[in-house]
Amino acid sequence: MGADNSGKLKKRLLELQSQSIRDNCYYFTDFLPMADQNIAYESCDSRSFTVWGGCDSAERQMIRFGDAREIGYEVDFPIVCIEIAPVNPSFSEALGHRDYLGALMNLGIERDVIGDVFFNGKKACVFACERMADYITENLFRVRRTSVNAKRIEELPEDMEPKLEEINIITASARIDILAAKVFNLSRSKVKAAFGRQEIFLNGRTCTNPSAEPKEGDIVSFRHHGRFVYCGVEGSTKKGNLAVRIKRSRAR
Repeated sequence: MGADNSGKLKKRLLELQSQSIRDNCYYFTDFLPMADQNIAYESCDSRSFTVWGGCDSAERQMIRFGDAREIGYEVDFPIVCIEIAPVNPSFSEALGHRDYLGALMNLGIERDVIGDVFFNGKKACVFACERMADYITENLFRVRRTSVNAKRIEELPEDMEPKLEEINIITASARIDILAAKVFNLSRSKVKAAFGRQEIFLNGRTCTNPSAEPKEGDIVSFRHHGRFVYCGVEGSTKKGNLAVRIKRSRAR
């Protein structure tokens, strides 16, 4: 995001925070990528908002301004889960994330009304802003050459949730840059460059300190590569290296 756009988003978020306090009611953003969510953490009072993307593993999330303790009631996030399934599974193509997202964008809607897209086998699920759900279900008929039906469902099915792969790595340090290089099999120089591009996040916030050490349960996200949960040090080797347990998911 350029400096101008970043400044506009910061101004908008601060306005929503002020409106929520003034009107004593909730205000919502559309779906924001992690870099934009970080602007909220940096510029707004973290006690004034919560984030949610439809499920625990969602990366694109809405921000809800408003404190239930002050307002006196709680309002759900206006997020709908939509299932996209082939009309005839026997003749469906092998479709991926880009295919489903491209079909949604071809409906003429903006990217910020669409959250994360999950797929498993020949079906997909997408989180969308509630105000766009009917438009999507009534107009999405095809993904590439495959005819599909789109319908609302209550929640993301369990088999759509990204599976976390538990791995153990041996490392000289539990620094985030070293862990990221090990987990995603990348060179230290590539990871260093990613920090410079602000592509690495710790618990949803931009991480600018490569030497930071995560705490047990912390989530490290690496744009275009995936994310991992730091589960802690399990022990050490005879050479003094650390045996670290990680739960990893690859980028969709």
